Amino acid sequence: MPDHIAFLIDENLTPELVEMTHARGFNAFHATRVGLRGRKDHQIASYAISNNLILVTNDLSDFRRIYRQRRIHPGIVFLAVVHSDLMDRFVQRYMFEVALESAAEDEPINEAIHVQLDEDADGDWAITVSRYAIARS
Repeated sequence: MPDHIAFLIDENLTPELVEMTHARGFNAFHATRVGLRGRKDHQIASYAISNNLILVTNDLSDFRRIYRQRRIHPGIVFLAVVHSDLMDRFVQRYMFEVALESAAEDEPINEAIHVQLDEDADGDWAITVSRYAIARS
């Protein structure tokens, strides 16, 4: 992953994701620590884009709509779970590690990295990673 890639972790995700990113040698910021606590989604997206930060969020519907309206952006990471009770800190870290690996392969400029966690009847996890264009053409 190029060293100029940096992330903005949305306020609804654990600040531990910032520490994970730093441990891998890259920069990251948590929304609450850069003065974005309680801000509207479009303000968070504008901050991320204007500061060339890849946004990491579990708020798919709102941010997908916002990022589809942008011509150019550094990318967005969606962490999605089938059941909201699965989204604890451990799961967030696990899913974000997968997203970091995907971003390391290729910068997600104008793309979404969508990491989906499902749980089967036995309680085993299944991760699906997809990447797709998400920008106004």
